[in-house]
Amino acid sequence: SELLVDDGFFEMLQLLDHGTRDVYLQKLVGCVETGHCPLPLQMQIRLLTARLPLPEAVAQPHYARTFKDGLREIFNQGKTICIEGPGVAQNALRAVAIEERVPDSVFEAHEQDA
Repeated sequence: SELLVDDGFFEMLQLLDHGTRDVYLQKLVGCVETGHCPLPLQMQIRLLTARLPLPEAVAQPHYARTFKDGLREIFNQGKTICIEGPGVAQNALRAVAIEERVPDSVFEAHEQDA
């Protein structure tokens, strides 16, 4: 999994057409479900800061909670979460952040949030 962080995997995802990118992201989330464990911390950080759309499955509370360490580490590093698309996954992650006492400032501000 470290290779996926280091070899430009997330940059590659940003360049793909939306359909293909969504398939890769679904598979990534599927790995979490199959393995019953969170993505490695560095992958969580890259996924949540890469300005990619997260699959709606991430909006399910048990999936969203697997990102709690990533949320905390992103905040600790002074980075912000950048997610594209509908806000369902972001809303679920916000709920986890509240549970984990991670400040809301970790989320990138959008005009529609104002």
